[in-house]
Amino acid sequence: MSIIKSVYDNEEVIIDAILKLHCTHPIQLDPTYSKGNFYKGKIKQPKLKYDIYPQSDDVIKANAESLPIENNSLHTIMFDPPFLATKGPSLQKEDNSNRINKRFGVYPTEIELHTFYINALKEFYRILDKNGILIFKCQDKVSSGKQYLSHVFIINEAEKL
Repeated sequence: MSIIKSVYDNEEVIIDAILKLHCTHPIQLDPTYSKGNFYKGKIKQPKLKYDIYPQSDDVIKANAESLPIENNSLHTIMFDPPFLATKGPSLQKEDNSNRINKRFGVYPTEIELHTFYINALKEFYRILDKNGILIFKCQDKVSSGKQYLSHVFIINEAEKL
């Protein structure tokens, strides 16, 4: 029997615990796969790997808002979307500032970022089976002095669906 803690210090252990607690199937789809860093250890590679900007040949170019997957056909999805929105001038600088923004991309506004989240949730609702699980990695943040509780927004939008 494995022990499931409530505090972790790395993503791999957190994802493994989520899978043990809630999922009867391994992760089948990662629509924002990037370089697949979640799957470098003991988390099994998903069968379906998509990204807007594929980083390797085994990743298919697709947007999480519209996936070439049949309705109600998946059990488990891992979603690690962009979480930043800015129009800041630092994005134009050719230096090491805003490295995460430059690597993963950002949305110009919080409204556009949240619209992406809503559209992706609708798509996942379409492709997940009745008892399917979505693992949605998100991050609360402060931007320009305003706090955004992304997890609350996401939960509320998912409940509406």
